[in-house]
Amino acid sequence: MKILVVEDFAIDREEVVSILQSFRDLSIEEIRTCENGMTALEMTDTFVPDVILCDVEMPYMDGFTLLREVRAQYPDMRFVFCSLYNRVEYFKNALDLDSNGYLLKPLDPMQLHDCLQRFSQQGQLLSSQREELSQLREQVEKNRESLRELFLINLLHGCLSREEMEEKQSELEMEGWFSGVRFAVIEVDDFFDRAEHYRKEKRQQLYYFKLWQTISKILHEEGEVQPLFLVKVENARFCCGFRRDDIEEQLFLDKVQRLIQRCKQLSVSLTVAVEPNVKAIGDLTRAFEQCSYMLRFKYSMGKGIILYVNDIPGASEMAQSPNMMDIQKELRYVLNQHDKKKIEHFVEEYYQQVQSMPLYRQKTASISLAVCVQLILNESGEGWKDVLGSDEKVWDRLQRFETVQESSQWMQRILCSVSRFLGERQEQKEQKLIEQVRRYVADHLQDDLHLEGIARHFFYSTNYLNSRFKKETNMTISEYITRQKIEASKKKLLQTHDTVAEIAAQVGYEHVSYFNYVFKKWEGMTPREFRQIGGKEENHEENQTET
Repeated sequence: MKILVVEDFAIDREEVVSILQSFRDLSIEEIRTCENGMTALEMTDTFVPDVILCDVEMPYMDGFTLLREVRAQYPDMRFVFCSLYNRVEYFKNALDLDSNGYLLKPLDPMQLHDCLQRFSQQGQLLSSQREELSQLREQVEKNRESLRELFLINLLHGCLSREEMEEKQSELEMEGWFSGVRFAVIEVDDFFDRAEHYRKEKRQQLYYFKLWQTISKILHEEGEVQPLFLVKVENARFCCGFRRDDIEEQLFLDKVQRLIQRCKQLSVSLTVAVEPNVKAIGDLTRAFEQCSYMLRFKYSMGKGIILYVNDIPGASEMAQSPNMMDIQKELRYVLNQHDKKKIEHFVEEYYQQVQSMPLYRQKTASISLAVCVQLILNESGEGWKDVLGSDEKVWDRLQRFETVQESSQWMQRILCSVSRFLGERQEQKEQKLIEQVRRYVADHLQDDLHLEGIARHFFYSTNYLNSRFKKETNMTISEYITRQKIEASKKKLLQTHDTVAEIAAQVGYEHVSYFNYVFKKWEGMTPREFRQIGGKEENHEENQTET
């Protein structure tokens, strides 16, 4: 930190410099002085100080005029007035000109120290933010393909607004990609059975990688039209798109058929749902939902084939009414409310819609709802087996029901069990998280702990983590950190001969003055007073024991 002292009286300049030189804990690189505002203005261009300490009334140019001139060229430069005059109009001028402080002479060293310390911390924070921004830009360049993949996944799942779509396309240099797309959702058949087999052999990740590698290699063969994108949206599903202008619809379908045949030769069965005419970026979400819905017809139409919207009775209408994506969102909300009446109301409304469907669709409606529940459980790494002890119980029972009423009553009971299960799992996860936060704080008391850093460490938002912690402990994370630091320092004050400054450093306080302030705020006395009182009580207890 570079400081310029502007003062017309030499004795006052020397006093200010002497005070500044006594601040050993501040990173003051250089101190320069001058006797008036005119000279100071010239020095700012060559010296470029971080902070200007300036008198108000001076010859040639007063402090207020100097501040106006400096702000015009260096808006971020810190400016503090040091004056004998305790006048309202001077204070008002200082505020109107957006100065950073107004100190009265004779200067109080502690006030000046606190003022400069605040500037130093703000400067470090600004420098850190600039460095983080620079690093972020570098990371964006390095990880552009990964960011494009994440953008496509969010786009397909309908997580982006129109403004966000346009912004991300510009950021990731993807303008014009989606003006016309031939789109397909590729699903690996019998995926979970195979994945379970490889999991037992501890080769599950290798299986995932080989699937991706195989599909990607076939679609990117030399001499063929290259896909615009290929992205994994789930372990068993991949989405790909080709520019409509690059490939005719029939050639696109032929390419998909070759993909199925080539994978079959490698003992991998694929079922592919296609939407050959996606006109704009906003239509991709609907195309993904429609293809995802079509893939459910594997149950009746078989696997290892291409599913086209025109081949499926009622598929276009069912993608909208009822929209199973919307049903799944509503069901997720209801299950997480853990309210039996809300579950009953949801099931009642759903099966009222089912009764208005054709008979062949009534038979599959309960299966569709059960699939939604399974997907919700999968989001938490769970499955039907974790709730009921067996997957077969669900699908076997659904096949046996002969009426909508039987299905409805059974589904109500099952959904209540799932809701209880999710509630218990969530409570266990939250309790585990709170304990992990406690341990983290205990292990890092000597560090500069703060809510943002802890939230970043555990990959949670600050609001969520803080609210969960307060619900469990009746205090915020910041309050808990301070409480633990104070308790640790109390033990050290009573059990060691370390100085207050040493103890402050041991519990993560860089400045002993701030540690004294926090300690007194929490304990009603300074650390030194606490040590003295604690020592007397300990001697008194020893005397009583000897007596």
